Amino acid sequence: MSGVGRAMQQGIKTMIQIQGQTIIVHQNINTDNATSFEVRGIKNTPSKNSSQVIFQFTDALDIPVGAVLQVKGSLDYWKVIDTEDIVHDDTFVNFEVRVEKVNIAGQPTRPTKAGGVYNLHGPHPE
Repeated sequence: MSGVGRAMQQGIKTMIQIQGQTIIVHQNINTDNATSFEVRGIKNTPSKNSSQVIFQFTDALDIPVGAVLQVKGSLDYWKVIDTEDIVHDDTFVNFEVRVEKVNIAGQPTRPTKAGGVYNLHGPHPE
């Protein structure tokens, strides 16, 4: 079974080579300490949760929570909310970064859902 992890690793590498994009990783965006670097990766949506966006990379990278990712040439920005090393059969397969869409100031573009407004009527509106 040790070949399963290697096969998955090779599959991810091939997918990123063929369909990947240049991803710009911005750290400390909008500060005097802002830095960025470019890396080949792919923006993806896991099949189990189509509203979640992830970025996948072939190497384990130093991308901290709070960094902002951008597909080169795009005006969309994605703030890192979690990272994970994907390992199968003791073999590193790929590095995944979960993100939420943000504006250039780093603020979420989809406000969190607030509780509903309840208008109660009648003799006991509690």
